[in-house]
Amino acid sequence: MMRKKYYQKLAFMGMLLIVLLAFQNYTGREKDSFPEVKFITTRSTSWNLTDFNPNDLDAMQWEHLGFSEKQVSTILNYKKMVGGQFRSKDQLKKCYAISAEKFSELESYIMLPEAGKDHHFEKFDKYEKKEIRISRKIQSG
Repeated sequence: MMRKKYYQKLAFMGMLLIVLLAFQNYTGREKDSFPEVKFITTRSTSWNLTDFNPNDLDAMQWEHLGFSEKQVSTILNYKKMVGGQFRSKDQLKKCYAISAEKFSELESYIMLPEAGKDHHFEKFDKYEKKEIRISRKIQSG
């Protein structure tokens, strides 16, 4: 009795498999042809670049160099953080919104010195010797 049910189930599964295979062949699964994929690459150097000072550029001019609005916003905020002016190419290169590849594309056109003096410590370069005068005796106690 147990064997009979087993064979019936096996026969049913076999018949179901044959029906599904026949259905698949008769429906004519046509292969969808995909259109040829073309990758569009944006090249910012497709137009003639000229020498420029990054301190003189506004948001629109940064975008014309191939940066997104978000990148331009980051660059301009970084410029404010470093004192409102880029002093060297190295300082501009540190802005994380400018990739190494993009910087190398633009580097020869940037009108800034390679490495500038760090002006944050410039005020400490010159010092004066001052005298301290104490008008009363300091008591220790």
